Amino acid sequence: MKRNIFAVCDLEVDYALNFMDYMNRKKNIPFEIQAFTSVENLIAYGKQTHIELLLISGRAMCREVRDLDIGKIIILSEGVHPNVVNLSPEH
Repeated sequence: MKRNIFAVCDLEVDYALNFMDYMNRKKNIPFEIQAFTSVENLIAYGKQTHIELLLISGRAMCREVRDLDIGKIIILSEGVHPNVVNLSPEH
């Protein structure tokens, strides 16, 4: 059985790789974790493979990523943003 893809894209290499390592250590996660440190690589992968969940930095988010067939997109933002929740790809 093929697992759903959980992709992480952050331009900060250490964050993306550390997050992927952390998630891969968890047991019973119904996702295959893929980490990307460049938007171009994420887009190339996303054109070939369906991504069910994408966690992406606000700096990396762009129209080309929004145009991919992705189940849900969660955008990481820097700093503190009280009472703001933006999980919808339409925003």
